[in-house]
Formats: sequence, structure tokens, C-alpha cells
Amino acid sequence: PEHRGRGLGLSAIELLVREVFETTLALACVLRVPVRSEGLARGLERLGFAWQDIRKDTSLGPTWTMRRERPRR
Repeated sequence: PEHRGRGLGLSAIELLVREVFETTLALACVLRVPVRSEGLARGLERLGFAWQDIRKDTSLGPTWTMRRERPRR
């Protein structure tokens, strides 16, 4: 709890996305976010992720699929 709300999770996700785009030919990064984690979804929007759809996951329940395209060079 003492680490929540400090942006550490979003910073880690940004580093992972950067690593994926720098070291692979991936066209996009996709994350599945539980609907109950709206704050995370809003943070991902600030990082450039866009909402794709809602799916039901057997372990997470309803999730949003969020996608960030590879930056153009």
C-alpha cells in the first residue's frame, strides 16, 4: 500500500513497452485490464494505450483489452 499512487506501475509498463518495441518487430503491445481497475486503465490511456473491447477472462473476470501501436519512425 505504501507504494500505491506513485506511478511506479505505469513507469514499469512504459519501460516494458519501450523494450518490446526496441528489441522486436511487434506492431503493437496489448494488455488486458480487469474492469475493476479503472485507475490503471486511465493511466494506460495517458501512456498511449487505446481501448479495443471488453472480454471475459476466466481468472480476471471482465477485462478491457487495451492496445498501443508501435510508434512510426
